[in-house]
Amino acid sequence: MPRTDPIPAGEEPGALLIRLRERAPLVHAITSPVSAPLVANALAAIGARPVLAEDPEEIAEVAAGADALTLNIGMLTAPRRDAMAAALAARRAETGWVLDPVGAGGASARTRAAAALALEGPSVIRGNASEILRLHAALIGAETLPVYGVDARDPVEAAVGSAARLAAATGAVSALSGATDAISDGGRVLRLRRGHPTMARSVGVGCALSALCAAFLGTGASAWDAAVAACLTAGLAGESAAATARGPGGFPAAWLDAMALLGAEDLNAAAGEAIDDARA
Repeated sequence: MPRTDPIPAGEEPGALLIRLRERAPLVHAITSPVSAPLVANALAAIGARPVLAEDPEEIAEVAAGADALTLNIGMLTAPRRDAMAAALAARRAETGWVLDPVGAGGASARTRAAAALALEGPSVIRGNASEILRLHAALIGAETLPVYGVDARDPVEAAVGSAARLAAATGAVSALSGATDAISDGGRVLRLRRGHPTMARSVGVGCALSALCAAFLGTGASAWDAAVAACLTAGLAGESAAATARGPGGFPAAWLDAMALLGAEDLNAAAGEAIDDARA
C-alpha cells in the first residue's frame, strides 16, 4: 500500500547543481557505444567528469575511484556484462549507482540481465514506461508482451504503479521518464511536467539522463534528490533546446549548451511546480 505521508523536503535541486559544479564528481559510465558521446558530453556540460572505462585491466581501479556509476544495457555484449559486474564489485560501498534497463522486454537475455542488475542494489533505476513495466514484470515472474526497440510504446501513466512497485521491490528510486516524469520510492510519487517531445526523437537523451542521475548522486545527494534534480535539469534544458534547434539532428548540441547555461534558480523554480501525488 503506497504511503500517503507528504514528500519530505530534501535538498533544493539548485543547491545540488551548485555543489555538482564545485565538486565535479567523477562518473563512471558503462553505456551503449551509440549513446556514449552524448553521455560523456552531457556529464561534462553539467559540470561532472566522465570516464567510460570498460577494459578489464583498468575497470576495477576506475570503479573504485569514481564518485558514482551508471550502467546502461544498451547494445549488451558478454564483455560489457563482465565489465558491469567488475565495476559493481570494485566500487566503494558508499558509491551510488544508476541502472538504465534499455530495451527491457525486447529479448529474454536482455530482460534477464536487467532483472539481475536490478537486484544488485542500484540507487536509481531510470527508464521509459515500456522498460519499467517489463522490468517489474520480469522481477515478479509475470508474462508480458515484448518490445522491439528502445522507444516507449506505453504511456507514462500506465507504468506509474509498476515504477512504485519496482522501487519497493528493489529499494531503488524509480525515475520514469516521458512526457511527464514520475519519480517514486515505492510509496510517494512526484510528477515533473517539464521537457519537450523532441527529446524522445533524439537517440541517447534517455541514456544521458541516467548519467545525470549518477552525476547528482556523486555530490552525496540522496537517490530521491538526485533523480529529481537530474529530471528537472534534462527537462528544462530540453525546453530551451527545442526553441532553437531545427529538429532532432541539431537538438543534442542545443541541449548540451542549455544544460551548461542552467542556473540554480531555474531548477528551484521548476521544482516548485512539481506535483506531489500519493496515488501510486
